[in-house]
Amino acid sequence: MWYHGRDAILDSSTSSSSASSSPSPPLPPLSTGRIGRATSRNGLLWRRDDEGSVDSDRIGTSLGLNVDSWYGFDTSHIGLGQVLLPMTTPSIRSEGGVYVMYYMGGNHELTDLVSYLPRDSDDGGDEDGGGREGLIPPNAKLRGMKLRIGAAISQDGITWGRIEGDDPTGACMVPYDASDINNVDVSIAKDDRTGRYYDVDEELYCGWPEVVVNPVGPNENTKKGSGASTDPNRNNFYMYYSTMLKESRAKTIACAVSNNGFAWSKMGAVEFVDGPTYSSSLDGGGCARCNVVRRSSLNEDGLWEQDATGKASWMMFYEGVSIEDGRHRILAAESDDLRVWTKLGLALDVGGAGEGGGNDDNDGDDEAWDSRGVGSPHVIRLDDGFFRMYYTGEGSDGRTAIGVARSVDMIVWERERVVELSSLLNR
Repeated sequence: MWYHGRDAILDSSTSSSSASSSPSPPLPPLSTGRIGRATSRNGLLWRRDDEGSVDSDRIGTSLGLNVDSWYGFDTSHIGLGQVLLPMTTPSIRSEGGVYVMYYMGGNHELTDLVSYLPRDSDDGGDEDGGGREGLIPPNAKLRGMKLRIGAAISQDGITWGRIEGDDPTGACMVPYDASDINNVDVSIAKDDRTGRYYDVDEELYCGWPEVVVNPVGPNENTKKGSGASTDPNRNNFYMYYSTMLKESRAKTIACAVSNNGFAWSKMGAVEFVDGPTYSSSLDGGGCARCNVVRRSSLNEDGLWEQDATGKASWMMFYEGVSIEDGRHRILAAESDDLRVWTKLGLALDVGGAGEGGGNDDNDGDDEAWDSRGVGSPHVIRLDDGFFRMYYTGEGSDGRTAIGVARSVDMIVWERERVVELSSLLNR
């Protein structure tokens, strides 16, 4: 397991580009910092791995801050998006196997804090900012909030090397800003259904990348001996990332496509349609941090294969913000083409909300460790035919941790109860 975390020293550090000894504006109130690694024998009890990249800025981290390029997008804090395991992709066949990590990062660039607050004029604020903005000093700044996305590769999953993207900061995906002269070369994808370029809204940040390999279909031409597509313009990869739109300040999930996994073309906000079981109150406050998995089932030989039940081929689990109580919950959507997604509704509720904390839409018990919110889902397949979801939860005291839930159909989820055996592990 790879994960990101932040220590108190990084949170209170001063900007390296500042000549003043006074503290610089704070980093965003996120858990981003550096990326670490943990190992487990059963997927439930995890131990931090102290072995990390030898060139990292801190011992024991898999990927640390970028200390080699002062102009880099990832010099003040970084966060994990996704790691693609060694495999044969639709565009590349790797004999030795290469891990590809997609991550987000921020540098020491300062932006106005009020730029990220929702437009809300219902509580006495002005039309430009709303009531909550009126409580924030107009000169308040954040450091490193203009998140960008980059990539790194590894042969062992421990030591990583950054891949420099086309952006001057080294990123491979940046927020679209029409007024930024460095964005003139941002690639916009063309919709093959209409022949027109996608309409992309301006963005404030790009983070939490989720990259999906688009498998080559049985009727597509492939290179002899490799299985890779012969079409140089094929969308072999889809990236779903979290962003905030500059004009509306809505939190949403956007999409980009790529032939090689490193150069991307934006498609704009993901196209969602409402399903019969979906309620807009669940994510009316915004969507973020998604995970996309292919529907599959275990065959008689104990191998996973594409689901043949006639249901949509893909499932998306994402974090939705309720307009009723402001809590974050994990919701689900499905798609056949990775472009249009039908919302299915609640997948995992906050802790304490009903039996097992699964799909019951009730208020959470404040004593549960994840009663305040759940999000950042990641689903894997198990050898017994079940699916396991790893997710982050937040308690009433503000502390966060990683939890697990289990499902046989990716529709109904039940939390797994983990018994700590630290005394046995430390013997």
